[in-house]
Amino acid sequence: MNSQSQKEVFIITIYTLKQENGTNKKYTVKNGELVELQENEPVTRITVTPEEGRKMLGLARNTFMRLLYTGQIRAKKAGKRWLIPVEAIREFLERT
Repeated sequence: MNSQSQKEVFIITIYTLKQENGTNKKYTVKNGELVELQENEPVTRITVTPEEGRKMLGLARNTFMRLLYTGQIRAKKAGKRWLIPVEAIREFLERT
């Protein structure tokens, strides 16, 4: 008699949902049943967009962009996007 071993098949789905308070919840579902729930620490951004940066400083868009182009606020370009470290905003405020 030939015995066949049966393999168990699992379907695992992972969901990550951002909560209103900025934290993330990660749900792991295996074969339709919740098997794990993890709450993560809030995600802290280390860069801001020019729009966010100008609002932080209360500046007009043209004024803020001039500060970026002249290097008065430290920033990098990634393709067409500006990456402005939050620390660069603080440094600018300390110098002025």
